Amino acid sequence: MAELDTKGAMNDRTRSTAFQRFLAVVTAMTLLGALGGGFVLVLRPSGGAALARVDSAINAGPGLVVLRAADDAGERPFTEPVSVDLAIDPVKLALAPLNAEAVQTPHRRGSSADRIVAGYFGHELLRMRDAGSIMGVRQIADLAESTLGIDAIVRDLLDVDRDGIDDDGRFTVTALDGSAVCVSLGKRRAIAIAQSLAIDPVDGLPANGLSWSSFGPCGGEIRPRAGSDVRLGTTPGTYGGVRSGDVCDVSALVRALTGNLVVGTAWSAAHSVDVSEIEQFIGALTPVVLLRDTLVTDHGFDNGRIHSEQAVLERGTAVLVDRTGTPRVRCISGSPLRRPQSVVASVVVVGDAWHGFSLTAVSNVPPARAAASRFLLVDIRSGRPLLRQAGAAGASSALAGPIVSAAPTG
Repeated sequence: MAELDTKGAMNDRTRSTAFQRFLAVVTAMTLLGALGGGFVLVLRPSGGAALARVDSAINAGPGLVVLRAADDAGERPFTEPVSVDLAIDPVKLALAPLNAEAVQTPHRRGSSADRIVAGYFGHELLRMRDAGSIMGVRQIADLAESTLGIDAIVRDLLDVDRDGIDDDGRFTVTALDGSAVCVSLGKRRAIAIAQSLAIDPVDGLPANGLSWSSFGPCGGEIRPRAGSDVRLGTTPGTYGGVRSGDVCDVSALVRALTGNLVVGTAWSAAHSVDVSEIEQFIGALTPVVLLRDTLVTDHGFDNGRIHSEQAVLERGTAVLVDRTGTPRVRCISGSPLRRPQSVVASVVVVGDAWHGFSLTAVSNVPPARAAASRFLLVDIRSGRPLLRQAGAAGASSALAGPIVSAAPTG
């Protein structure tokens, strides 16, 4: 009978511990969601009966923005550096814009997307149509894959009624530099062609039936005078990489977070996941290099307290992005990243500005609506396209260089 009582007491303690863990996770997730990362209280068992306290401290808010250079781990890093020392001057990064105009107006006459549609791809579209081929969704997609390679991608081929034909007769071609055009493939204008006219005088459209808007993707706002920036987290050329390997040691990051319960608890709470899901969560991320100064919500960790801050990460910073192209981890510090807040007009910038920095040129990359299975990156050494499958599987076995050896400051 005594033995049964002992087992019952042990079961009660087990249930109590499990309930504490469940309550801790629910509390963290609820507060983090309600306050946008402002204040979080997490209670976790650590080393037996002792409880580890992790609470969020000061949220600097959108009125204060901290500058974080590519090699700056910050005052309160989560882990030792897991980023690779690429020995690349951020000023020399491929496609690194040094002015606001380069970021705000990538769509213009003479852009890469313009030249692609006006070149071989466009000619093949016309040849296939004039040969009597069915210009359906599959045919256009196959032609794009065979002629464009990884220099551009075709999107917005919609076939809701499943008849094999694009519903609105338009599709978007997006080039590696982020420029995009909305392509329409109509019928030949027989009368205009018979008159040896390149443009049909009736509506001003090309007589051959192929036309495109140079100032944005299909479905987006078309502003011919100003252009529009439609760069998303999955847009080709948004991020960089290296052909010889990856830019973050993902395995080292997982070991650092799972090897310290307090740090892992704080890190996972910032991402609204459980500690047990850290490895799976990180495994779905892709190591990339920022090609533009990027605004994020960064986090620091010090003595059991999480500090969130609006930060601008310098181009050349190694980060992990999710399948929508949203930065989630800064590799130099292991810190979790979240979407930034809207910066107020009277913002105060703290930190040393790097060459080419301009607050008006800072990028806030919107996440894509659909998850990507691969990313088209820019090789930061050659400027050529670089195809990467989404996810960090095998990243630690193909690193681009030595891990950053400098210890975090603070």
